[in-house]
Amino acid sequence: MKAREQDVAAVVVAWLESCGHDVYQEVECRGGVADIVTLAGPRREVSVVEVKTGWSLDLLEQCAARRRVAHRVWAAVPRSKADHSVLFHKFGIGVLIVSPADKYSPASVGVRCEAERVSSDRRHGEDLRNRLRPEHKTHAKAGAIGAGGRYTPFAATCRALREVVEDAPGITIKD
Repeated sequence: MKAREQDVAAVVVAWLESCGHDVYQEVECRGGVADIVTLAGPRREVSVVEVKTGWSLDLLEQCAARRRVAHRVWAAVPRSKADHSVLFHKFGIGVLIVSPADKYSPASVGVRCEAERVSSDRRHGEDLRNRLRPEHKTHAKAGAIGAGGRYTPFAATCRALREVVEDAPGITIKD
């Protein structure tokens, strides 16, 4: 049975949280949407994890683009016979190998983390860090974007309007 992206992502999220990372999911950033964004360490360094169900050039391209917005970037894939991590390492992208490939449960699997290059540019991550909202932690699960959509500024506006109308039934648009 092939793993689903959201199952692999759930394992990675649980592992990152157990390592002390503050985890946000499905966050809009320059060039698209990052599956997982974390803040960690005393300097609150920004890391991005792109999750896929297998190795691909699309995954490499996504991760390479994220190098411009984060201090660290990882590609997370299920353990498989194929291993293309060397190619990712050439671009300074870390690799998270999630195993076993047949039982995706945060309580029962392991994540093998392979080294990544850390950006020394303090500006990296600043824009992405400023976009993070508490709702990114719970609104949408990484890899499951079809179920409810990701949290966006538009979603925040709709939520605020709904709260105003609930607090003041009959309020007019002008008010």
